[in-house]
Amino acid sequence: VQSKTIVIRQAVSIVTEPKTTYAKFGETLNVEIEASGDGLTYQWYIKNAGGDKYTKSTIKTDTYTVTMSDKVNGRRIRCIVTDKYGNKVETKTVVLRMAATIVTQPKDVTAPKGETVKVTLKAVGTDLTYQWYIKNAGKDKFVKSSVTSATYTVKMAKKADGREIYCVVKDKYGKSVKSDIVTLSMS
Repeated sequence: VQSKTIVIRQAVSIVTEPKTTYAKFGETLNVEIEASGDGLTYQWYIKNAGGDKYTKSTIKTDTYTVTMSDKVNGRRIRCIVTDKYGNKVETKTVVLRMAATIVTQPKDVTAPKGETVKVTLKAVGTDLTYQWYIKNAGKDKFVKSSVTSATYTVKMAKKADGREIYCVVKDKYGKSVKSDIVTLSMS
């Protein structure tokens, strides 16, 4: 007696799930997955921050690639993987987040005595905080200032002449970025 021949197929499965990913403004972001099965196809779905439903993406590979921007920040993505037999499996949903990014660096400033000097930087990210650090002329190290906004303001005086300053910008995810060091000079 001989039994019927049967074919054992490996079910489509996710081997490596996607991960919530951070990228700076303008950087290319790649979210990869790994799946196993026969003849796999991939379909990514996206839901932008504030959106109410997922839409089909144009990306049909095992890697979701996008350039980080304000529109992409907070985007939720997931992928449905289908094998050649029509079996499907869905990845977990992950979020694309913009890491704190300085898009306009502060600049050196020269001003006459008594003038109010403002040094500003522009940064993007989620729930940003700012901390400026200063090093007066003749000093060895930077110290934390009391300024915690995107603009460092000081009245130009002898004490501020030659002062070096920089800012550390931090987002709500703990990602931080340090600005260029700039110098204040009295004219």
